[in-house]
Amino acid sequence: MTLSSYGCVRPEFITGSRKGSGTFGHELDTGDILLIEMIQVEKEHRRHNIGSSMLEIFLEQCSKAQTTLEHALAWPTAINYNIPDNLPDAEKQKLWKEANDIAVAFFRKAAFRRVGDSVWFALPFDKTHTAYTLTAAKDYDVAEPAPLPSELEKLERALERKRTKHDHLMMTIVVSDQFKGYSDADVKKLLELRGVTAPALKQQACAKYGCTCGDCLGGFLSPRMRASMKMTCEWENDNEMNDEDYVWKEAEQYGDQGMSSIASWPYLPAVIKPFMKSNKNYRIGHRLLHGHIITCLDKGVVPNAQNILEAIEEASEWPPATKNFLQKAGLAGIEAVMRAVCDRMKETDLKTGGGIDAIAEHDKRTAQEERYKAEGKDPATELGMDRADWAFRNMGYDTDSILWTEMLKEKECRNDSEFGFLLGMILNKTITSEYWN
Repeated sequence: MTLSSYGCVRPEFITGSRKGSGTFGHELDTGDILLIEMIQVEKEHRRHNIGSSMLEIFLEQCSKAQTTLEHALAWPTAINYNIPDNLPDAEKQKLWKEANDIAVAFFRKAAFRRVGDSVWFALPFDKTHTAYTLTAAKDYDVAEPAPLPSELEKLERALERKRTKHDHLMMTIVVSDQFKGYSDADVKKLLELRGVTAPALKQQACAKYGCTCGDCLGGFLSPRMRASMKMTCEWENDNEMNDEDYVWKEAEQYGDQGMSSIASWPYLPAVIKPFMKSNKNYRIGHRLLHGHIITCLDKGVVPNAQNILEAIEEASEWPPATKNFLQKAGLAGIEAVMRAVCDRMKETDLKTGGGIDAIAEHDKRTAQEERYKAEGKDPATELGMDRADWAFRNMGYDTDSILWTEMLKEKECRNDSEFGFLLGMILNKTITSEYWN
């Protein structure tokens, strides 16, 4: 498979062993895609440039339309070839290949280029993309026969399949959230094939939990996920508005649906919910718990219950609001906060949430503002917004775009965006898929 479960191109097709010409990168992970499923011209009308003209006109109309389309994607293959059934298999294969080569040439003529060494071809709507500098003759062709993968590549592919999917009868079930690491035998073989003869504990942990950056805390908490968790906790820790009575009274009014401002409300244990609207000390402890998660991250330790409790002890907090909160809520209070933090991280993630949209909106807003200023116009007035709303809107987009700009500076890792896996490892629980529905 070329795409991951999040619809992103797998790393091996970008920088790995299957990158092909290396023309396409992570730009295929974002924006809308025009998927071309079939183009067909009746046999008697072929070889008159009809198919090429249809595709050219169609793509031109799409590029001119006010859409968010960034790429067109196609899988060129022969779908309507007439091959007699009585031919030998070798002859059938030869005729099929000839028909398939014609389909590939058709899309290459329209400036589509192969994605890595996959069966997919992409066309960027951005005419400045490097794909337009690659001639059809120099586009990557899959070797015939395809080179056999190394033992290491075969094992890595098998482990990735084991981590993400489970076949049951005629169904394929996604099991990424339930991943708890590879077996000791698989880890030993993996390290041997990588040439690691005397692995350190960190190397063993990274191999066990699928880390590809070499810098995951505990082998599973990646740099980008740490940055996202820290920024999420900083926001919650500084949000003193959540200490006020009216916020929690409204949260209680909405029941387990909660409020967007109290993300942990659905997860808080029943024993403490009635007291949150009346006891400000509990509310402060709930908020400050996020600060202790930050302390763990700054110390370079996984923010599990044990490390969070140690951070609380070392803080010598007075009055001891966090201790008071946990005395009432128990360890379930830590779990509730951590679940809410992971919810928020998932909502703003580039792959699973609106992180990329925040950056796009920020860029769009900036362009609008500069254009109106250049024309001597007031941006807020032109968009029918008062200055306060305009400033608040800008602040929101700036915050999210800055968050993602900073996060993208961190190392990329296979463990990025795996929120069910992350939560399960921190809580030492198996997270079911229904949790994210």
